[in-house]
Amino acid sequence: MTKTTVIHEGDVPYRPQPTLKEALEQKKIGMYEDRIANISAFRGCKHDCVYCAFKRTLRFQKCDACRAFEPHAHLEALLKKPPKTKPGQFVTVGLTGDIAFATKDELQAIIRYCNKYPETTFVLQTKDPRIFLDQEIQNMITGNMIIGTTIETNINKHGTYSKAPSVFKRLEVMEKLDCRKMITIEPIIAFSPLFGVDIANIHPEIVWVGYDSKNHKLLEPSLYKTINLIEFLRGAGIDVREKLIRKAWNEE
Repeated sequence: MTKTTVIHEGDVPYRPQPTLKEALEQKKIGMYEDRIANISAFRGCKHDCVYCAFKRTLRFQKCDACRAFEPHAHLEALLKKPPKTKPGQFVTVGLTGDIAFATKDELQAIIRYCNKYPETTFVLQTKDPRIFLDQEIQNMITGNMIIGTTIETNINKHGTYSKAPSVFKRLEVMEKLDCRKMITIEPIIAFSPLFGVDIANIHPEIVWVGYDSKNHKLLEPSLYKTINLIEFLRGAGIDVREKLIRKAWNEE
């Protein structure tokens, strides 16, 4: 069951800031270092995020919809048996798309596939977690599935760089869901002081944090603020995994 304790500002003290050298030595650039496989059962997306890393990954596929990055299912991928995962590892499903655009039948087929392999931990990642508010879908979610979403900031200017639901909506929905959860704060964007509280109150078991690795010149927080956010979340008992950690592009 999801914890119900609400964390408030000041409940978890900030820890001392690591040196810049220590922070940069910890940087990681891969999408998810603990992902051991991806089941490409759904591809394409219409969120049109300016920093999307996957639009170009499908351009050499034979499928016309893949090349156009149109949302569509490839349920034949579900015929492949996934690898078993060790603690901390996971397999993504539809990483090169967003399952929010799947039909309910397609989503149910994906979830039934995950149910079939209880020795594998799956991550179902979407920027519209409202699809999991459907009670029938909720009832299908089992303990080997982690519901993930991206929440880059808690300042609602998301419409300037994505057509995905607002970060406020994603925060609200993720807090409601009663399941295993994962949050990706990447690319991290300038946030308000309560961002750590907002994320902690979702009670995710994993949070990934990283800066934009493609030089899109986003409105980024300072390295100091990012390190403090990471340490706040760790102080709240959350497994924080660092990706690309560096100074903001416009930071001296």
